[in-house]
Order: sequence, then C-alpha cells, then structure tokens
Amino acid sequence: MVLGHNDLVGSIPASYGNMKSLRDLWLDHNFLQGLIPSELGKLKGTLKDVMLQSNALHGKLPSELGSLSSLKKFRIDENRLSGTVPSDLCDLRSRKGDQFTDLEADCEEIECPCCSRCN
Repeated sequence: MVLGHNDLVGSIPASYGNMKSLRDLWLDHNFLQGLIPSELGKLKGTLKDVMLQSNALHGKLPSELGSLSSLKKFRIDENRLSGTVPSDLCDLRSRKGDQFTDLEADCEEIECPCCSRCN
C-alpha cells in the first residue's frame, strides 16, 4: 500500500494488521496522528517496508513490531515518538544483518541503539 505524499489525515487503522498480504506500508509525508497500531505486528511474515516518516505520530513504538521477521526498511523519523525502539526490533536487525538495512528514527526524541541512521 503506497499512500505517501497524499495529504492523509487521521490515524493509522488497526485493521491494517489484518491485511495478511500487505508487503509495503508507505504512509510517509502525510498528516497522520496518533499511535502506531500494535496490530501491525501480526504481519510478521509479509511486511517488508514500513515508511511512516514525516507525520505527527506520537507515543511509544509497540513491542509487537519486533515480530516483523520480513522487515527490510522501517522509517519513523520526523514524528513525535518517544521512548525506546523495542529490543526485539533491534534484535531482529542484528539477526538479519544485510537484509534489514534501513532503520531510521529521530534519536533525540526516541532512543534507538540499533538505528542505521539517526536524524
């Protein structure tokens, strides 16, 4: 689902976690607010790219995101997130090595010991 740069407003629907064939979730550069739904963690075998940068998302990252075993790119920079990137997500990045290449966050707002790039 590629919906970046579309002036979308509102929140990310938790029902996206039920889209079992969803590979790419590109919602970057919109006006989305609210929390990142933990239900996205249900897409562990399919979701490869999560591009949520440049929105107004807030809160902590759900630990369920650490189960996204197919993840290659995860960008959450330019939001209002807080806390720490879940350790399971960092463990996934260290186990997958070259396959999980892109993890970007605003490291002044969210602690990210495993980010490939801090903004």
